[in-house]
Amino acid sequence: MRVSLRENGPNIWASEILTVPIVALCGIGLVSAILLAVILPAVWSRRAARRRAALHVLDRLVRLLRPRA
Repeated sequence: MRVSLRENGPNIWASEILTVPIVALCGIGLVSAILLAVILPAVWSRRAARRRAALHVLDRLVRLLRPRA
């Protein structure tokens, strides 16, 4: 079964949205940016304040993405 996103937008099939190169590149870029800017400093920093700040940002990101009841 194919689901269309035709209701409020262009005629793009939901199964084909990830085949658009710009969508894939934006997703890869976002994941890379989060990895390099938040996760790596939280793990490998020698400064306790930097680790705490990076873990605080990571905690906020996880809370943002967590489904709410």
